[in-house]
Amino acid sequence: MTRMIARLVSTLVLVAMGIGASSPALGGPDDHADAFTTVRLLTGARVTPGVPITLADIARVSGPQSELVSGLRLADPMDADDEAIAVRVDAVLDAVKDVRGVKHGRLSVTGTSCTIIPKRAHAAPRSAAKTYEPPAPTAGTSLRLRILEHLRALFDVDASEIRAEFDERDDELLDTDVSRLTVEIRTLGGSERLPLAISLYDGDRLARSATIRVMVQTRREVAVVTQRLERRDTVLPAHISTETRWIAAGSSSVDADAAIGRVVQSTLEPGSVIGDKDIARPVHVKRGDITSIRSVVGTAVVRTKARARADGCEGDIIEFEALDRSVRFLARVVGDGRAVIAPQTAAPSAGMPRTTIGEWTP
Repeated sequence: MTRMIARLVSTLVLVAMGIGASSPALGGPDDHADAFTTVRLLTGARVTPGVPITLADIARVSGPQSELVSGLRLADPMDADDEAIAVRVDAVLDAVKDVRGVKHGRLSVTGTSCTIIPKRAHAAPRSAAKTYEPPAPTAGTSLRLRILEHLRALFDVDASEIRAEFDERDDELLDTDVSRLTVEIRTLGGSERLPLAISLYDGDRLARSATIRVMVQTRREVAVVTQRLERRDTVLPAHISTETRWIAAGSSSVDADAAIGRVVQSTLEPGSVIGDKDIARPVHVKRGDITSIRSVVGTAVVRTKARARADGCEGDIIEFEALDRSVRFLARVVGDGRAVIAPQTAAPSAGMPRTTIGEWTP
């Protein structure tokens, strides 16, 4: 009996890691990774007031059973002035159990809890901005207006969403009538004061050339810190608000949806606009960590432990190495200290021997 179980374990591991021929008894379309549905609970989410909260609002759902569970109602609608609420993973698991037709052996729910707050009106109303409209074709056109047209196209915004501050010493050049000239404008860099190379042509003659700098701002929705955040803090919905501000056109600010769930890279004070470099994806598996590895094969699960050979965030596919260093393989990070083998990418690394690892769980 022991020998039969050992042979079954060997067959399961080889199938899961893509390094052995599939057994006819285990083969079939349901054994493919796509037959496994994953529900990844978000750290935080903003929901529309007055609308029931569903699983799709607080989690990323993927796999063949997505349609069955995505619309699962988890909480009553919230009002715009309601305080934040938290939905824990055990509440999600209990709710999923009641969904008729779900194959629970092929459904994985990961995460701890999701903090939910209702979407609110923007903290700062959209104020009127200086609008630059080009004159009629019959009127004289200044170089200043041509540059503004160039900037609107460069940053893909409407006239009311952009403003530019020129240096007074360039006024004489900027007021030049270019209606009969060919204007070439080249952007030379991406600093806060944007450098522009200007060339004016009268037919085939270069009439004038110069380089100027322009302070350009665009109006956009940004995530603003409402309380002090220390390095390595996780950004939650309660930590930020959405505001409409004038921001330097070259800045890498992010909106609230992009900030929630990320880890702070350096201390942020209240009122700070969150930039792309201020936050990073949370690392769930660090290089060298002993990680719990699972591979779902039909209705069986192969389990083992392996050492991570790189840092990995949730959803990343990284390389792992068996504790005895006999084999390396790829697996997808699904949470803190956990990963699942992706059969289509789980072949052992070049030069490493084939082996069977782990234990079998019916």
